Amino acid sequence: MPSLESLPAELLLNVVEYIPRPSDRKSLCLVCKLLRVPATTLLYQRVVLDNTTPKWTSFKPETGMLFKTNPGLGQIRHVTFDSMSKKVLPEEVQAMTAVLQSLPRNTLRSIDCRRFAVDEKIASLVIAQQRNLISLALGPLTFNLTPFIKLELFGPSTFANVTTLEVPLIIGSLDDLELYQWFIARAPLRRLAIRTELSCNPLPGGLFDSNGSDGLLSRTLFSHLTNDSTAPRAQIEGLGMEYTNLQQATRTFSRFVDFSHLRSLELYDCAGTDVFIDAMAGHFQEHGGCKLEHFAYSIVEEDHISYKVVEKVLRTCEGLKSLMLFGIDDFAHFDLKLFQKHGSSLQALALQPDASEDSDCEEMGLTKGFYSTIAAHCQNLRELALPMPDVQFGIDEPRASQDFDSAMLALLGLPDLKSFRVFNWPVPAKAFPEDTTDDPLLQRDYMLEMDDFAYTHLAKLVNQREQTHSPPILCFAGLSGNKAVYDNEELQLPGPVCYVPLKQGDGFAKPQIGLQKMTLSDVEYVEPEVKILRWPFTLL
Repeated sequence: MPSLESLPAELLLNVVEYIPRPSDRKSLCLVCKLLRVPATTLLYQRVVLDNTTPKWTSFKPETGMLFKTNPGLGQIRHVTFDSMSKKVLPEEVQAMTAVLQSLPRNTLRSIDCRRFAVDEKIASLVIAQQRNLISLALGPLTFNLTPFIKLELFGPSTFANVTTLEVPLIIGSLDDLELYQWFIARAPLRRLAIRTELSCNPLPGGLFDSNGSDGLLSRTLFSHLTNDSTAPRAQIEGLGMEYTNLQQATRTFSRFVDFSHLRSLELYDCAGTDVFIDAMAGHFQEHGGCKLEHFAYSIVEEDHISYKVVEKVLRTCEGLKSLMLFGIDDFAHFDLKLFQKHGSSLQALALQPDASEDSDCEEMGLTKGFYSTIAAHCQNLRELALPMPDVQFGIDEPRASQDFDSAMLALLGLPDLKSFRVFNWPVPAKAFPEDTTDDPLLQRDYMLEMDDFAYTHLAKLVNQREQTHSPPILCFAGLSGNKAVYDNEELQLPGPVCYVPLKQGDGFAKPQIGLQKMTLSDVEYVEPEVKILRWPFTLL
């Protein structure tokens, strides 16, 4: 691949046809995106402009990639803008405006600029020039857009095709909520994400942080339900909520959403999750027809949900494909047979019963029986993310690793597993000195020991399995940060690390599997078809 990067873009496009592996073809696409030359193919259909895109903030209208004769601009269908820093920079706003100005009319299908404040100019470029949008995620508005929409100043069919809508965490004012209410009441929505608690407290610069109770839920976003008791329930297929007080909002959502159409449900840091799930389960018990395929839940501060609530979801649904759970009380009492019920359909599983990451596996309820149950009954898993039993390295042989080895060997036997993310890092043999949590020398020494542990012990475990299928990519990455812990002392680590299996051999001896160290971004570049579960995973 590196030798191909120096080829001209036009030649690269011809070479693509003769490379059979999807990962190689997609890698070439990524290479072409980095070239500052006009695009000439469909490679640009999905464009993400963030800190991984070199010099995108220097984009200017009618120059380079944004030159009007670049036919690739007409192929862009999905565009995402993200800031390279915590605070959006002026040059990023200018570059985003230049990109929107350069796009042909009515070509975009989705736009995501949730980090950027939307002024009159950006709004007009999105609304007036892109009438075929089906997915919309705007940032805080700097002006009241609602009257322009209601008066149909941009035409009668403004956003008539929008089926996916996101209400952002940061809003410009209460006028933003009125605009989103207009969407919810009229657009043919199929996927709705609400990241706000729907009460506004002033922030510097005139913005509002939706951080409080969600008492405005019925009076703003769903006021049409209050005014019209006969309004039909929306046929929402994907519903995501973050920071919403579901204990207060459950009745509103029960009136708004037809649960029988729901395929994806994500509840992140929402108080009252158990109340919402009880209402949803009650609907299915009364009417049947549960189609839920994806369920994700995360803790709200110290408010873990009971294992019984999770059991209720799994008992109510049939054929879950994706399950993400963080923060569950008394998981040791969880009925593991429910994993067997969904074993034939489950393709992605992420589980961390103690979201604080301070407990070992036994304390969290992840026993030997849990790992063997997953390995025996969830044979179609492709992505997996779990904490593992503690293992210590830095000595001749890893100590107290029997539980780790048996769990790892069981999971490595999953035939379709492509990636396995381990939330907890191995324990070093020596304690960390006090007050050295980010010492670069300690970080280097730890990572050297980690690499040696992977190249010897992990590689040995990989080779103990019969080579009837390719082993998964192993990724060590914490849930809320990367840290190694020894006797309550923590060492912050530079970031996630992945070990990719590679066949080794000289043609005469039996081929062995070795592990090659890569960063997470390198893995996504080289093997783009392999997904490594991240947190937060997705909100629709």
